[in-house]
Parts: sequence; C-alpha cells; structure tokens
Amino acid sequence: MPLLLRAGGLSGLLLRTNQISRRLRGMARPIRSSLVAIKGWIKDNIAKRGALQPGGWLPLRPSTIRRKMRILGIGPARAARPLVRTGMLRDAWTMEVGPRRGVLRSLVPYGGYHEHGTRKMSRRPVLPDHAHAVAVLRPIWDRYLNRAIHGKGGEE
Repeated sequence: MPLLLRAGGLSGLLLRTNQISRRLRGMARPIRSSLVAIKGWIKDNIAKRGALQPGGWLPLRPSTIRRKMRILGIGPARAARPLVRTGMLRDAWTMEVGPRRGVLRSLVPYGGYHEHGTRKMSRRPVLPDHAHAVAVLRPIWDRYLNRAIHGKGGEE
C-alpha cells in the first residue's frame, strides 16, 4: 500500500498529523512482534548451522570435534555441528519491551565470543546482519505505520 496523506488545507493537515501522532504512541505491540521475529530468526539460523548468514559458518576444527565426541559421548556427525552442545545459546533469550524500545538479550555469557570470534575460535554470528534484520522487520513496521497513517489504530 503506497504512503498517501490527504488533508484539506492547513487545519486539515494539522488535524491529520495529530491523529497520526496519537496512533504512533502504541508501539509496544510491533516492538514485541519484532523481538519475537528476530528470536525466531536466531533459532532458525542456529538450526541451519549459520546458513542464513552471508558465507555461513566455518566448520569446527577436528580437535574440537574430537573433544565434543569425548566429552559428550556422541558420534562425529553430531559432534561436527557448531553451537549445539547444550542448546543454551539457542534458547536463553529474554525480551524487554517498553513503550518506545525493546531489547533482546542472550542470557549466556559466552554469546559474544561466538558472535565476534576470538583469537582461537572462528566467528559464528547468531544475530542477523543488517540486510536480514531489515527483511525480518520491514513487514512488521510497514503494517504498523500503514495502520497508523490510514486510521486503523496503529496497533498490530
């Protein structure tokens, strides 16, 4: 739906602008929807072993695979799967939703090491890059803004 704003004269434009402004105040629902969508993308990315990321994830080193086999008592195929030992990085996310902002936070302290890599460990990002985040979030916010502008409440 194209963005179109119709108002008769200056007073009509001011009235319409005030209506839109009031409708844009209720942002908690689209913020919550955005966080849920990103959380789903993260789980999907981990399940697909980083395939949603540009270039994907590098495979584990043979020494890491051997260590996982020994510690977990699993076969080589399962041990070769990156970021799947306990499932904590995939599952331990909290959402904080406020009237104007939202925060999605991992509860595992080692998440940053996987996201950015270390001297000894390849980078295996779980968060979406900019292009993927826009693709996930654009439909949610387009719907919200269109409803606010066209008088359908602005809430999802």
